[in-house]
Amino acid sequence: MNIEEGLEEQLKEISSVNGVCLSLEERIKIVTMLDQLRVDIKCDEMQFWGKIIGAEKDYYIGKAFYYKGYKNFPKKKYFFCSSNNFMFSELPVIQPHHFDEFYKFNTYFIGNPDIILEKFDSTPNKNTNEIIGDTFKPILKKKNMTETDRLSFVVRTIDHDTSVVPVGSYKMLPISEIRRNDLFEGLSSDDLDKKEKYVHLRPVENQEKKDKIEMGNAVLDFDFLDSIAEDPIKDSWSLHVDNTKSICTLRNLVWPGYTAYHKANTMEFGGVYIGYGIKNVDIPFIQQ
Repeated sequence: MNIEEGLEEQLKEISSVNGVCLSLEERIKIVTMLDQLRVDIKCDEMQFWGKIIGAEKDYYIGKAFYYKGYKNFPKKKYFFCSSNNFMFSELPVIQPHHFDEFYKFNTYFIGNPDIILEKFDSTPNKNTNEIIGDTFKPILKKKNMTETDRLSFVVRTIDHDTSVVPVGSYKMLPISEIRRNDLFEGLSSDDLDKKEKYVHLRPVENQEKKDKIEMGNAVLDFDFLDSIAEDPIKDSWSLHVDNTKSICTLRNLVWPGYTAYHKANTMEFGGVYIGYGIKNVDIPFIQQ
């Protein structure tokens, strides 16, 4: 399935649930630019990750996968563009000194990637080096935190907490590399609404499953990724099956705006985030 077909199918199923969709102009520009980006960066797969709505401008996100040569899990890269130019650039790596600052912000994005959200003192000391033994080591200046940095953090966090696929849709090769499972026939109608039948497409965190992968047993068992049923926040997922028991839609309640779907007995599944990039921090208290 190419980017255009995948995007159209995702938006069709997801818009029927939450009414959120992209305009024809948005879809054309996104597909065109992501197709070109896929060629330029030579990735194995390119996906439309979603849209973060800003107060002035919006951000569109693409996600690239590199499967070949990466043990146990593919490499991911994230790219963003603004609604005022649709020119994709790679999201920056998270700076360690920014982590504590990110949690101060759980408000709307503005849509200006260059705006400074937090300044750091970049004034050099008496000299710009520190002595280590008999050598001088440069003291690196701390980078100011911009909205692009926050965007990178939020996108990676949402992707970690969501990014849902049905069990069996991916496989582990004997060379310890992951691929899409071309023989996947889809979940049965009876399994569509079972949380344990859906997993996170991310590096495995469950120790039992890590051990399974290390011992090479994941080649024989398709259930080698982290289950959403084991997420730390109980009932953070809402699953709904239509009256025909042919389509299941999954919504994440911690990150409102993320919706995934799967059609029973088919290879069709997908997910997209369209929202404000704001975490629902009240979920744990609502459940008490």
